[in-house]
Amino acid sequence: MNVPTAPFALYHFDRLAGLGLIANLLAMPVISFVSAPSAALALLLTPFGLGYVGLRLFGYSLELVLMIAHLCAGI
Repeated sequence: MNVPTAPFALYHFDRLAGLGLIANLLAMPVISFVSAPSAALALLLTPFGLGYVGLRLFGYSLELVLMIAHLCAGI
């Protein structure tokens, strides 16, 4: 449950994400240390025709975030 947004989720959707906080704690390091830098790397390498390297890493990191989301949703 993400505490600041919990009242809004409860009001609009009549439910709370029980493992939302845990999912965020697991996913945010991946976003901060892998996804964002690889997106910046893709931006920097694109003028040299090598943007696919950063985009490939970015895609793998987003797949990892999706795996974390599916794991927490399945519990």
